[in-house]
This record gives sequence, C-alpha cells and structure tokens, in this order.
Amino acid sequence: MKPQLKRPLLNFTERRKLWVECLSGDDRNSVCSQLIQMTWNAAVFTVVNEARRLAPRHHGDGGGVQLNGMVHELINAGFFETQMTAIRRLADCGPFDGNKASYSLAALIDDMRNCSQVITREALLAAEGLEYDHSEIKKRHDEYCLSQSRQGINSFWLPPALDYARILTRHKEIDALSGKTKKSRQRNDMVGEKIWGKLSDTVTSACKDIKVYATKYIAHAATPESRAAANVDKVKVSLAHIKQAHRALCDVANFISIYLLSGSQQHFLPTPQYDQFLYITSPLVSTKTLPAVRDAWKHFERSLDDSAGWRKLLGAEMPEQE
Repeated sequence: MKPQLKRPLLNFTERRKLWVECLSGDDRNSVCSQLIQMTWNAAVFTVVNEARRLAPRHHGDGGGVQLNGMVHELINAGFFETQMTAIRRLADCGPFDGNKASYSLAALIDDMRNCSQVITREALLAAEGLEYDHSEIKKRHDEYCLSQSRQGINSFWLPPALDYARILTRHKEIDALSGKTKKSRQRNDMVGEKIWGKLSDTVTSACKDIKVYATKYIAHAATPESRAAANVDKVKVSLAHIKQAHRALCDVANFISIYLLSGSQQHFLPTPQYDQFLYITSPLVSTKTLPAVRDAWKHFERSLDDSAGWRKLLGAEMPEQE
C-alpha cells in the first residue's frame, strides 16, 4: 500500500532540489558521500584480505600465517562494525523533514513515493530543459544538417539544443517508469507504484538482517530478551552479505539519479589522487621499536588497573579490601 502523504505537497521543482541535495549534494552526509566512504573502506579491506591470502605461512604449531593476530582482529572488527553501521544508516526509514530528519536512501525513496503526484512526465522533461514535443527541434536539426551539407561540411558538432533524440529517449524511459506506451502516454503520467515498491524492496531485502544486527549489537547493547524478540542471534553477517548490500544500495542510488532526478551515473569508488599503496610494504613495527610498543601495552594496562580512581569515586578514599 502506498504511504500516506503527511505534509503539504510541494511542487516538483522545489522538492526535486531537496532530493538532489539528499542524493548527491556536497553535504558530508549525502547518500552518495556515505556510499563513497563505505565503498572506499571496502576496497581497502579487499586489499588487506588479498595481502593476508598471500602472506607467508607459519609452520609452527597451529599453522596460520605470519601476521599479527591482534592487529588483524582489530581490522576485522573495525571493518564489519563500520560497514554495518553505514548500511544501517542508508537503510534507515527515518523522517525526511524536521529536526530529526536524516539523509538515507530509504528515506529518500519514501519521500519521493509520497510526493509521486508531482513527478509527472511533463515535470521530468521540464526539469531537464527538454521540450515535450520533439517535432520542432527535429525540424531545426534537419535544417542545420542540410545547411552544413550544402557548405560541403561533412563532419561537424551538433549543437545540444538540436539533440531531439534525447527527448525521444526520455519519453521511452518515462514510458517504462509509468507503464505507458507511445500511443497511451500523457503529460500527467506518473511513476508507477510498482517502481517505488521495487526500489524500496531492493534496499529492504538486502539490508534487513544487517540493519537488525547493527541495531542490536552495535548501536545498542541489546539484552538477550531484546535480541530474542528480533531473532537476531541467528543472524550471521558475512562478507557476502556486506557485498550484497553494497550492490543493492549502489544500484538503487544510480537508478534514482539517472531515471528520476535527471542526473548521471554515480561512481562510488573515487580515483585516488595519490599512490594509495605508498609504504604498504613497510612493517608496522621493527625489532628496534618493539620494546617501546610492549611498554605502551603495559602502560595502558596499568592505567586501567590503577585503584586511585574507583577508591576515591565518592570523594573520600574507601578502605582497602581485605
């Protein structure tokens, strides 16, 4: 069932501006900014995983590889927690307006779905600066090509204003979005409910288990009873789950950008403007620095075991325990 509209309906131009800002604006929390950070971290983790696969084997008791288990457990924990948190944010169905509003892909879909009355064929074309009827532009296009030919110019750039093919292509795309044909299309054709359902279901199905797990184990330290109610203890989040969520989120974001907001294809893994593998072959710790690293561990341990803090918590020192 289509969600009920809970706010005064704005016109397409006003609302579209908000949708574009949410999806691909410069704000650090825009959907694309979140996806870029998420996929960058995943790419780095892919490199780490490949390095681990190629690491020299340890031939002593227990097998394994010649890598420090403590460090790589931290890498794994950090990767999975940050990835699940990022996916949870993007799949959050929170409000799109107001003091508690947030930028998420799920919230963007819901808001566009709620405002689907203004997302018409005519509005989509106008937002891109395209005429509804291509015939007059085609006429000028043909006249321009003919004039170039008469001047003996066989190779030339076509002015963008004469590109009537874009209008034809956009009409076909909107036909697919609205479930109409060339013969049945109207100016007020709207994006079909089937499209909104597909976009929403794609995000929900790919992110559901991760979202629940992140809520109960990362965002909140849920009790056994709370976890049992959500059946979360049976959820096992794997790297395959993370990749599946990546694919779904990126696909939906690109669909919205290209077909609904007249944008372009987004590339979610940025090209580094530096050598991202610089110093990657350098060891983290050398034989010379190892004693200092060991001392750092011991210092941290002593700071946690220091009794001065908890014995004086109430202002007066508590008696020594016998």
